[in-house]
Amino acid sequence: MEESIKLVIWDLDETFWKGTLSEEDVSSIPENINLVRWLTDRGIMNSIVSKNNFAEAKLKLQEIGIWDYFVFPVIAWEAKGKLVQRVIEKCQLRSVNVLFLDDNHMNLEEAKFYNKGICAKLPSFICEIKNHPAFTGKDDSSHSRLKHYKILERKDVDKIEINSNEEFLKASGIRIQYIDDLTDHTERLFEILNRTNQLNYTKKKIGLQRGQKFNRKS
Repeated sequence: MEESIKLVIWDLDETFWKGTLSEEDVSSIPENINLVRWLTDRGIMNSIVSKNNFAEAKLKLQEIGIWDYFVFPVIAWEAKGKLVQRVIEKCQLRSVNVLFLDDNHMNLEEAKFYNKGICAKLPSFICEIKNHPAFTGKDDSSHSRLKHYKILERKDVDKIEINSNEEFLKASGIRIQYIDDLTDHTERLFEILNRTNQLNYTKKKIGLQRGQKFNRKS
């Protein structure tokens, strides 16, 4: 695992919790609940790909008090490889920056087939996450990244419900603000520039030197 992980996709039954929801009552695993919160505090997102009844799974996760920590959860009786691919696309990430956790070897192999470079692991790997360098992230105790993804999630739902892309853009309520002095936003600007992987064919990243200022003319 050479790339940093920005998203963890969880299976539910016998992975996030003990038991199978469709067959019996399940019991939560406190360590996993705490891990989801810890990852979120590091700016690493969490999602779900699980073969289950959506309403039942959502209710159980709400009872545990962890539902709102997941973004773009996909809970359906479908093959997981394509579902994992769908989550990654909605999160606008690359497969190499994603960890998929599942207790079934076939699901892991299917995820690898449809998502080249993804890290797919059995639940036994969970105990290694906190000490693994790929999960360093950075402090985000304010959960700004989670809030950002929740906005994307809401827009995705709105786009499905609205008939045309023009209607969607009008309903999005997007506002543009011009800022002349960008000094207070320097680190964020460089972070955004270095994340434009789909447009940056050179693979070269911009470095920020100490004391360097960034303005609209730069």
